[in-house]
Amino acid sequence: MFKANVGRLQQRGLVSYDAPRLFNNPNWRLTFTTFYDNTVNVTTFTSQRLEGSVAAEQTISKTSIMTYRLTYRRVKANDISKTVSNDQIPLLSQPTRVGIPNFSYIRNKRDNDLESTKGNYTTVDGGVADRYFASETDFGRLLVQNSTYHALRKNRERKFVLARSTRIGVETPFGRTFMPQPGEECETAGAGQSTCLPLAERFFAGGGNSHRGFGLNQAGPRDPATGFPLGGTGLFVNNIELRTPPPTLPFFQDNMSFAIFHDAGNIFTNGHDLFHNLLQWRQKNQDLCKHPATAGQCDYNYISHAIGIGVRYKTPVGPVRFDFGYNLNPPAFPRCGIVLLQGQTCPDDKFEPQHASHFNVFFSIGQTF
Repeated sequence: MFKANVGRLQQRGLVSYDAPRLFNNPNWRLTFTTFYDNTVNVTTFTSQRLEGSVAAEQTISKTSIMTYRLTYRRVKANDISKTVSNDQIPLLSQPTRVGIPNFSYIRNKRDNDLESTKGNYTTVDGGVADRYFASETDFGRLLVQNSTYHALRKNRERKFVLARSTRIGVETPFGRTFMPQPGEECETAGAGQSTCLPLAERFFAGGGNSHRGFGLNQAGPRDPATGFPLGGTGLFVNNIELRTPPPTLPFFQDNMSFAIFHDAGNIFTNGHDLFHNLLQWRQKNQDLCKHPATAGQCDYNYISHAIGIGVRYKTPVGPVRFDFGYNLNPPAFPRCGIVLLQGQTCPDDKFEPQHASHFNVFFSIGQTF
């Protein structure tokens, strides 16, 4: 099988071979996949990914599937010269080979995958990248997502739906790999074999299918020199939506519906920061981010909240979605108005502290979750 996808933000080519009955067993299938992907992941960088994998999929029941996979990928971060401190560019832009055996568990008990009104959906994805698998970076990764759907009215055609989705992710670098604090150099002085977790392997959040209080992948820690997102090893996002039944409207008939939502969460540099700050609802000591002498102490460890309203228009491939989000507690962050060389500090007259926007607008296809 061959697939291709070409767009302004993503170009992808995929070749795969599928054996649907492994050893003539209908509950097992084997898949070989190779693909190339060039994606603008965040405004911080563009990733080029060449990946190959072999996966064995086990059907446990009608609602549960387990996949065992061995993946090798080579990822290179491009176009970061103006978005990350100069001392980090050489290491962050180096191509990185990742060898990672991982597993995925999916339990799907939704009544409809496109327009769910009841049931639940759970995924667990975990893996370990290690030099024993020819990986150039070492880390463990676990990402869990659970979604539930409850109909609030028994009328089958005119029902409100309360939908919730919670995502928790934790990565643990080990061995030669570590996760730097914002502004910290990637390579440890005197330890040439130590390097930071590559940008493309970190968690990011923000956008129409994530936290709608932030622009695309704009949540979490920021580079103190440029103000661009750096990702992290801890992720928490909780989405709640009240989806209304479609009213009968002129011209639109019953194809348009609405949703009221609340999103909460953030990206954290380290996993322990995530669990220690789940009840922290405001950025701590925000004034530290607004002065050059204390910019390095800017703290992003808190839960950011957003509320908003969404409009959905029914189409044969799923709803077309417009979401309008308002961030109740957006972060402040430092930024220097000039490009800094290694070892330089930002002059006071070039220091330009920023504040993330309260308002965000998104256009997508399909439900948020």
